[in-house]
Amino acid sequence: MAELIISGNDFKALSSEVRVHIIKLLASRNHNLTELSSRLKLSMPSVKQHIDVLLATDLIVQADAGHKWKYYSLSRKGKKLVEPYSSQVMIVLASFVVGVLGIAMIAYSLLGFQALGISSTSLSTSQGIIAENTVASEALGAVAKDAVGAGGVQEALNASSGVQAFAGLPSWLFLVIGVLVLAFAFLLFKRKLALFR
Repeated sequence: MAELIISGNDFKALSSEVRVHIIKLLASRNHNLTELSSRLKLSMPSVKQHIDVLLATDLIVQADAGHKWKYYSLSRKGKKLVEPYSSQVMIVLASFVVGVLGIAMIAYSLLGFQALGISSTSLSTSQGIIAENTVASEALGAVAKDAVGAGGVQEALNASSGVQAFAGLPSWLFLVIGVLVLAFAFLLFKRKLALFR
């Protein structure tokens, strides 16, 4: 996380309640001098003096959008001051969503056929086709091994057995891992929310 370094001039700029209120207003959207003056219920020259102090400390910038009036917005430094953890919260929310989707996919793989109403005859037919393909590929591997020798074909067979060993892991193990990822994301999210209070 990038640190926010505040100088003595920044502290002086933030010591005024009016300037802090201006920063809070600019956090919601860009404002011009007239809007800030009416929202703060202060005269325009007074608000202009406060804006000049904030411009000098680089907490706000003058946004030139081609308008007749000058609009002011928060600078990067000002945004870090107002929203220091917004990107971290988004990362935690994204990991939470990934955890939920992972658990949903695992639950679907465990219970999906019953939920979809697929009959057992179509499942047994597809399992028979898969079994025939497996027997055929094993026979082809044995023929290739006998014909070529124990060189590269043996390495290919070892690699395919490693993939089959991974596929043989119990589904509940993936479910437990998904729940742990979800719990970790929830704890991080709760911790980040506590920082905003």
